[in-house]
Amino acid sequence: MEIDKYEIDMLDVKNADAILIHFFDTSGNEYVVLVDGGNYGDGETVADFIKSNYTKKQIDLAICTHCDKDHFGGILALLEQMRDNVKEHIPIKKIWIHDPARHVERGMIKWITDKEEREVKARSVYDIGDKNLWEVLDELIEDGRIEWAEPFSNPQDKSQEIEWNGVISVVGPTVEYYTKFVPDFRNDLKKRKNGYSFDEPEDIGIEEPDEPLNRRIDEAGDDESSHNRTSVIFVFKPNKDDVCLFTGDASRDSFNKLRDKPLYDSLANVRWLKVPHHGSIYNLDSTLISHFSPRIAYISTKEYNNYLSISLKNALKKVKADVYATCVGGSKQDRYNLPLHDGYVLATKL
Repeated sequence: MEIDKYEIDMLDVKNADAILIHFFDTSGNEYVVLVDGGNYGDGETVADFIKSNYTKKQIDLAICTHCDKDHFGGILALLEQMRDNVKEHIPIKKIWIHDPARHVERGMIKWITDKEEREVKARSVYDIGDKNLWEVLDELIEDGRIEWAEPFSNPQDKSQEIEWNGVISVVGPTVEYYTKFVPDFRNDLKKRKNGYSFDEPEDIGIEEPDEPLNRRIDEAGDDESSHNRTSVIFVFKPNKDDVCLFTGDASRDSFNKLRDKPLYDSLANVRWLKVPHHGSIYNLDSTLISHFSPRIAYISTKEYNNYLSISLKNALKKVKADVYATCVGGSKQDRYNLPLHDGYVLATKL
């Protein structure tokens, strides 16, 4: 597929993720891809944005990067509207989402021997109150109203995929890496003393020498969340010289597992980077930042020191990245051959 024009719309959903990739091929065909849907209430935000800004009122592919509510919640809301045939709902043609029930065997979880009970427990990571995403999705799949596949970098059967239409390719996780973490999805994690904040200077505009800055990032440690570590990492490549890297909430370990693959080398000097986990200091180190060296770095977050790290921002700027965040100016649009959305202004760099 050859892409003639495209945009990446980064919706302001605070400490959550909801991104739309909207593009046209050279024949004029229009495509809409949703990457995460924010929290449950953000499903309406996604639907309203599509209705107001796109000619096409359908999502061709929805990608759920991992099983945290601030990523799958809005997708669940959109699936419910499909199931219930809500007037003017936005249908989803295909969804990429992992099913933990397919990756947990007897002996991987303590005390549970019954297969059905084990699968229900595994899928409970997709619960929101008394709602469960997979219960809704199963209905839609059974009725033939939606296609489904698991996104992996090494698919092993027909229910798993690595690419879509030649423009989106999965680079992580592998099936083995994902399966390793499934038994820990519902375990209590060791909480950092101050959550995801970090003891940093109050002046958000401060510029620091390379060595102290890199040391602060590198000594922060890795994100320990099993949910985040299994995030889908993929690239959107509208042309051979334009690589856009989507990361969910991936951890340093998630990226480091790519280092023995030719794919890792292909992620050097990307044009656009979705910074993982709302700009947290725990998800990228100086080596990864130098390798990716993005021209544009995008962060979805509510505010500084509520995930968004000042040191992380400054480290991105050290590699000459233009850094943008939804906490400054709201929703963002990265575009090629498409007009600026009504009401939008040119974004302010951090």
